[in-house]
Amino acid sequence: MKTSCVKFCLATVALLATACGGGSDASADPSDAGVSGTADAACPAPTEDQCPTGQMCMSMDQDFCVTDGQQCVDPALVGSCPAGQMCMAMDQDFCVTAGNVCVGGRKNYVIQAQVPHAHLFTQVGIVFTVRDLDQCTDAADVTTCTAIPGLPLEAFFSPKGATAPIVQPILAGTFDDMGDGTYTWMRTIGEYGAAAVGASFTQNGQLYTAAFGMESSKAGGERYFCDTNADGTNDRSLQVRWNASVPRPVADGQDEVFSFELMGSTNTPINEEKPWLNTFENLRPTEVVGNAPMVELMADTAATSTSLGMVPVAYAGKGIYNVTRAFVAADLGGQDTRTFWFKVNFTDDKGCAIAAGVGDDEANYHFPVAAN
Repeated sequence: MKTSCVKFCLATVALLATACGGGSDASADPSDAGVSGTADAACPAPTEDQCPTGQMCMSMDQDFCVTDGQQCVDPALVGSCPAGQMCMAMDQDFCVTAGNVCVGGRKNYVIQAQVPHAHLFTQVGIVFTVRDLDQCTDAADVTTCTAIPGLPLEAFFSPKGATAPIVQPILAGTFDDMGDGTYTWMRTIGEYGAAAVGASFTQNGQLYTAAFGMESSKAGGERYFCDTNADGTNDRSLQVRWNASVPRPVADGQDEVFSFELMGSTNTPINEEKPWLNTFENLRPTEVVGNAPMVELMADTAATSTSLGMVPVAYAGKGIYNVTRAFVAADLGGQDTRTFWFKVNFTDDKGCAIAAGVGDDEANYHFPVAAN
């Protein structure tokens, strides 16, 4: 406890005890109501940061009846507090100030977020900014409001249907306080679909929290184009989307199913700048040469990658092609976690040949497998 707070608390308690009848006095003189006590010049009233951990700061907007070391509900003390007064047990010290709430009221904070669109198994940075709306140079522009660093933020991620959110406190290299009022959570999304992401923190007993919608989609590639009539202009756009049957595969010998969705555009002209805005239809076996893509499982990345062989493909309907693979400890090569990926090659009925998971596109197909 800080000395100034101790003196003030004790002085206040003594005066309150006198006003309310004292620690063991079962009666009180109603004429004493209204006496609250004050600090002397050497012991100023405590400010919001002067209450030690575990102590309570009480507003003296009304009078309080305080007993020393006893609970007011003790039968011997029933009725000892005059009407409108509160009895506080003094088994621990309390920090009391006259006419103020020590926490200083609720701040006018707002939590903002930059939430990226994420693909499965791809790391993204979710950026939160906390601003004080009472400190702005332009009231109409929230970006001019002071951003507040040094707050004990916790980020959370809750995919649709989850029983409990994933919570991440500040942690260097994972969830960083950037020192300028922004806080960045680097997270690899293992679940696709709708989710809620947000942040919360408590300051001086006040909770601040905000949640935002987030959508993650299947991993894969969307920048595959083809000139079907050899006029020098691409008129066909294709996509490959893939997903794992479990969010995070492990080397436990259990079969894991990986699904590949093949799609081709139907609109003219195609949008090459934002290919996801094209109109797509799923490619059925009759629209794929050989009736299925060729899928090769790879371990590690880039120049150091190793082929683990071709994987049989089975059509599952609606343009979905499945491969099944069980990972075991030997697949990890002595590592706790190893990166794997699939090369997906096919030619459609328009003559467009796709080499997905090759070159710059490889990272879109990476996924980790951890030891059991």
